[in-house]
Amino acid sequence: MSAPEHGALRTPTDEREGNAFGIAAITGAVFLVLYVRRLCPTLCLSGDSAELVTAAAVWGVPHAPGYPLFTTIGHLFASVPIHSVAWRVNVTSALFHAGTVALTVATSFAIVRSRVAAVTAGCALGLSRTFFLGSLYAEVFPLNDLFFAALLFLAMRLRARPHAPAAFVVAMGLAAAHHMMIALAVPTLLLLTASPIVTYYGARWHRVLLLVLLLVLPALLVYALVPFAAARDPAISWGDVHDLKSWAWLVTRRDYGGVTSAVHAAGNGTPGERMAILWRVLESSFGVVGLLAAALGAAWLLRRETTIGVALLLAVLVTGPIFGVLNTVETGSEEADAFFARFTTMSHVPVALLLGAGVAAAASRWPLARAAKGAGAALLSAWLAFAVWHARDVDLRDDMRGLAFAHDLVLGPPDGSLLLLSGDAPLNAAAYVCAVERLCGSRVVIAPGGLFMPWSMAQVRRRHPEITIPWTSGPGLKKTHELVAAELTKRPVFAYPDLFAKDRALEGAFEAAPDHLLVRLWPRGTDPALIQTTFLASARAMVTGVGCEGCLLPPDAQPHPTQEMQIIHAYQAAETNHARMAERIPEAADLIAPLRARGVPGSL
Repeated sequence: MSAPEHGALRTPTDEREGNAFGIAAITGAVFLVLYVRRLCPTLCLSGDSAELVTAAAVWGVPHAPGYPLFTTIGHLFASVPIHSVAWRVNVTSALFHAGTVALTVATSFAIVRSRVAAVTAGCALGLSRTFFLGSLYAEVFPLNDLFFAALLFLAMRLRARPHAPAAFVVAMGLAAAHHMMIALAVPTLLLLTASPIVTYYGARWHRVLLLVLLLVLPALLVYALVPFAAARDPAISWGDVHDLKSWAWLVTRRDYGGVTSAVHAAGNGTPGERMAILWRVLESSFGVVGLLAAALGAAWLLRRETTIGVALLLAVLVTGPIFGVLNTVETGSEEADAFFARFTTMSHVPVALLLGAGVAAAASRWPLARAAKGAGAALLSAWLAFAVWHARDVDLRDDMRGLAFAHDLVLGPPDGSLLLLSGDAPLNAAAYVCAVERLCGSRVVIAPGGLFMPWSMAQVRRRHPEITIPWTSGPGLKKTHELVAAELTKRPVFAYPDLFAKDRALEGAFEAAPDHLLVRLWPRGTDPALIQTTFLASARAMVTGVGCEGCLLPPDAQPHPTQEMQIIHAYQAAETNHARMAERIPEAADLIAPLRARGVPGSL
């Protein structure tokens, strides 16, 4: 049905649509308030959040493909002078996911024409645990979810009004400029929109060309922001983009193996293990009852609106099981499983739409029976109460663990030290302290593992000409001891414990003693009394919490599973390492028991 002309009377359908949009907006606003109230107040180390917050704050270039749209939006939010910088960027996830909820309500109404079913779909999505948690800290996935929900909504509008595809095509171009996961939506979107677009345009090639331009230009304009950001030499500048070749290298993710590579290297998880994680995520998010309602909705739609039913089932299949099989990430630990779970929120959108259809299907069986309607309302109310209760602990408003870890990691060593780090969480935490809080002083942070990338080696040499890197190219992890040897006579050198497993020569070539979350390396022949004095100060900080912000934080302060388990493990490993050395020092006898109590079995 076409839109009413200017001055024409609005039809009942128009009125219902207008009311549905209002309900969708109200639902989204309620969830925005809910998410903002539970938002992480500062730095979060789940996923790539710390890197993205830092890149947004300094308008830099995070890891490939650079995420210029997110970074630009995040930079605008970071510029607002309220609360902490990290909180301001975290708000973007709350806003993006609240918008996703609103669009899900509007799309559900367009499919089933039931306000109750549409609001149920939105609430099911907004309260689902994985989606909810993703709303509370900065990440790129909430914006991808928003684009997916917007494209589904615009696709439904296009099916009803095939004369206005421009908004859909522009949205697709912007979505493609943000995250490559939107490619998972293409089969569904083609199924929904190909027929109306082809029917309307036919052989009008000039209009087809216009659509192609509307698709391509937004992506090119967004990615054109990368060279402008990189030209300022921000603290985070992945790829060190300075010409067309380096720009293309970043955009095509060559550092990770190319655009078709799921990860830099295959993990040890199997497709079956990832399917098990996906099922646990969906069951935890929607509950068995919710998934059964979604199955009922799928069957109902396949009979009434076959194309839409097939499209939504295809969306669930491609964004869920097929993606899980192809994305060879590691599994088997709590943080690894949580890493994979972040990628599943896209699949939650079509599941919620099918759940809304299931509610509409159940209601359609008793259109006139008041008793049945009353029972249905009671069941919906009970389900909503359960969903709220089920998500009650998804709350990061008191989470200070990420910032405490960042401070203990970087500010424990004295000014002027060289910090050799390994792993995304430590590196991103250090980047925030150095680039956003500007507390690093003259400390230098280097990741030896990243020096195999030519641009990274060149960037480190340019920014820190005072640091001697004894090799010119090739993998650097197993050469970390060479870097230590070159710098140890000039400045204090600290290494992240993981580096000892990656470069076995570290342990035998130098004296080593735990120091806060790191290990301090000393030249052979250093006065043992000096090492002991420095160690005792660190050990007492670990026990008392004085000079160690995160040492006394409770280990269960986060909803689980969470990638921030790695922070807990870092403190536990540090306490174990301190306890092992304390056993050899009589003056540290009183520290052994408390250190052992919080540590974990193992070594460096």
